[in-house]
Parts: sequence; C-alpha cells; structure tokens
Amino acid sequence: MGENIFSFWCAEAGLIPNGSSIDKTAWDFHVEFPMEIPASAPHVHRPAPECKVQVKATDKSDRKLPIKLSNLRRLATAHIPCFFIFIEFDGKPVAQRAFLVHVDNNLTSDILKRLHEIDQREESNRFNHRTMTIHYNESHLLKNTSGQELKAKILEYIGNDYSRYIMDKKEHLDLTGFEDGYANLAFTTTGIDNLNDLIDLSLGLIDTVEISGLKATHKRFGIESKTPFLDFKTAKMQMHPVEAPRKCRMRFREDSLSPGLSFDAELLTSPFNAIAPNENKKFRVKGDFFEFTFSPYIAQANYSFSFGDDVRMEVSKFRNALRALFLLTKPGNNFFAEISIEDYPPLVFDARPPEVEFQFTEALQSLENSTTLLSIFDITEPVLISLEEAHHYSRHIANFHRLFTSDDLVYRITFNVGEDGFDATQAVACIFFFSVHIGDHTLGALITFIGHPLQKPEGGYEVICEKSILERKISSHKSSPLKSDEIKECITKISEKYESTHTVVDMYSTPHQDKSSQD
Repeated sequence: MGENIFSFWCAEAGLIPNGSSIDKTAWDFHVEFPMEIPASAPHVHRPAPECKVQVKATDKSDRKLPIKLSNLRRLATAHIPCFFIFIEFDGKPVAQRAFLVHVDNNLTSDILKRLHEIDQREESNRFNHRTMTIHYNESHLLKNTSGQELKAKILEYIGNDYSRYIMDKKEHLDLTGFEDGYANLAFTTTGIDNLNDLIDLSLGLIDTVEISGLKATHKRFGIESKTPFLDFKTAKMQMHPVEAPRKCRMRFREDSLSPGLSFDAELLTSPFNAIAPNENKKFRVKGDFFEFTFSPYIAQANYSFSFGDDVRMEVSKFRNALRALFLLTKPGNNFFAEISIEDYPPLVFDARPPEVEFQFTEALQSLENSTTLLSIFDITEPVLISLEEAHHYSRHIANFHRLFTSDDLVYRITFNVGEDGFDATQAVACIFFFSVHIGDHTLGALITFIGHPLQKPEGGYEVICEKSILERKISSHKSSPLKSDEIKECITKISEKYESTHTVVDMYSTPHQDKSSQD
C-alpha cells in the first residue's frame, strides 16, 4: 500500500519513480525529476534533480522505526539526496499522514558514527543484522498527502542548485568524524635530552628528532581503528606548530622608567610543556628581525637578530630595531624587557647584555637621519630600506640632513664663468639642486644661496654665502623617478624671481661648475 500510494503521488506530480529491490539496494525508488530548467545558457549544463527514497508504511503512531544498518549505510554514503517517507494509515485503506525525513548531514554523521562504533568491536560487525532507530515528528509532516506537496518538500531540501548539493554532500562525507583529528600518534622517547629536543621541535627551533616505537591509528568520531596504519621501531619526526602563534608585543627598555622600544611579535608555546619539569619548560617569541627563546624557571634566554641583505623594513622600524640591538649589547648595563599578551598579565624580566660589540653605529645614525628627513619632507607612506642601503648612502644622507638641521654652516661656492656677461659687482643668487636616496624614495631640495662674488687670483669666482633660501622640497618613489626636465622648469621659475636684482647662477645645468663645499 505504501509503495503504491507513493507511486501514485509521483505520477500526480510528474515525477518518475523507478522501483528497486530493497534487499539489495536499501531504497525502494530512484525518483527522477523532469527537466524543468530552460535549455539556454548558463542553465543548459545544469542537471535535473534525482533522489533515492525508502518508503515505510505503518499503522502505528509512535513516530519511530528501526532500520537495518546495512541499508542506512547505503543511503548515508550515496552522493545524491536520500529520503525516508513514513506513511501512517491508522488501520485505514487510505493514507492519513506522510512524514518526509531527509538523510541530511546530521543524520548521515549519526549513521556513520554508529557504523564505526560497531566496526571497531572485537566481534563481527554484521551490519545487516543490526538496526538503528530513525525518529520522525511533526517537523517532518507534509501539509497534505499529495504529489505536489511531496515534490515541493523534496525540492525544498535539495535547494536551487542540485550540483552544489552533490558537492556539499561529498565534502561532508569526506570530512565528517575528523573534527577532533585524523589519527592518534603514539611514540616513545627517553631521557631529558630527548624531551628537550621534542620541545625544540614543537617550537620550530630544530627540524627533526629521533623517536622510537612509533604507531599511528586512524581515528574517526573519536573512535580508534583496531589496526595501526604506521608501525615503526625507530623514526625521525618533523612537526608543524601544534598551536597557532599568539599575537604579542615585545618591549625593550634601558630601565624601568624609560619609555622603551616596542615591536609586534608572535608567541609560540610547546604542548610538551605540560609534561616537562619546570626547568625544561620553554617558549619562543618571534618578530620580524629578532627571536627570543625563554626558559622562565631557570632565568635563561637566548636571542638573535637578523638584518640580512634581503631584509627590507620601514625606515623608523629599522631604526628602532638597531636601537634595540644597541640596548641589548650595551656593556655594563642591564636591560629590561616586557612581553604583553592579550588577556594575560605582562611578563617582565631584566638581563645583563653579553660582551658583544655593536657593529651598526654608522647604519643606525643613517637611519636616525633618514627618519628626521622623512618627517621634514612630510612623507607619510612607508619607506622601505635595507641595512646595506642605509650603510652605503650614510655619508650622502648625513650631508643632506645637515642642510635642514644645522644653523651654523658656512657655504663657500666656487665657479667659473664665460668671458662676457657676468656682472661681478652685483649680488649672486646660486641655485643648487641637492638629492639623496633613502630606501625606495629620492628626496630633493632646490636651495638658493645669496652672496657677493670675489674673483680668485687663479681665475673664477668664490661666493661666501650670506643667506640661504629653501625654494622647494621634492620627493619621488623609485617607480616614478625624478625627471630632469621638470627640475629645470622649477629652476627657471626660481631664476625669474632673482633676475632683476641678482646675477643668477644655475648650478644644476651650468657646465664646468665646481663642487660647493661646506666649511
């Protein structure tokens, strides 16, 4: 009666119910839907829905029914939608109520978990002799016993994209039961040295460690398989960090009252700390250019800084990095350090620096000068620089820095002129263009020096600067370098300001000019 009434509903709604043998396939009907999607792009490649349905007819009203696990396994692992339809007759020849139960992700996981529990027992599983009770309730009730209501409810569960349903179900089948891990791994290690190696391995301080008695068993739904898939007497282990690093900040200070230098970092802890004696517990703090390894219970720390040629950082950040290294290598004084972690009190400690010579004095001064210049030029975007660049251009950066920060400079300018047209009785306006490279930026300045020319015995003229005027600040990124024509245009406009009262000497484009010097 149940199968007949279901076939009638399908025919009523235009569905095709293909019958099957329940003893072999676990489903009564393979239901095909009509191709109702328009045969036009982009829908032409979309398939019509299909599903499998097992029909259960009953005169009872306790809303549950035991189903063989072998049948449930087939329905749970099928890639297409699967349903139970429970039809209640109440002892009458006509269906009174119908309940449609979707074999959804939750029910699929419950079925598979039950199968794993039985499969790992010592006795034979014999799934066809075991059952699992499927419950249904008012939430599964069809509004009426008709083919159109059956079709609408099935499509409601499947959704608008049948292909997406198939992919989502396959993904769920692949992943369900692995929420707490894929396998259990057991191994043996002996001695404190080996434990220390395991801690270092979990912190990423070493690459491999020797272990023995390695066994690994699959685990799904928290249930271990009876047979290991790995079984070795000895092995070498590599390990990715077990826990995601926690964000923290590392602050270095000269004493407890100084503001200090603060840097973003990552905190890594070892899962083996939980079983290690206090003196062996260890954690690691890793920044862009520094790394600390702490053994807090024995007041020991190792640290390293890395400023390789391929390391490029924002100028002020690089300056602070070298300041911190200077502080950590300054002989005779303790330094203070603080690690701040969200939701935890700060970890504060002090230490005496090792006897190591600070080798970056010139680069540090270059970065100090660069930071000041970028501020003077109102450069707000990050300017990246390497240690090699800071060192290579240090003298040029220092000279350019003096142009803007030293008030007691005396400028002496020497130059030669042609035979005619130069009035030595008139004040001279000498226009210079200065530039310097700071990382991936170029800074430039157009400065006019005012003074009276004095003829030199050996020829040419010399001007002792009486006044200097910053005409314009210029900056550019290496992706858009300065153009000579644009600079000349700026100099032309500056020259026009002085032509009526001064003899203008353009030191940017005048040939055979001598270098200016700063006394």
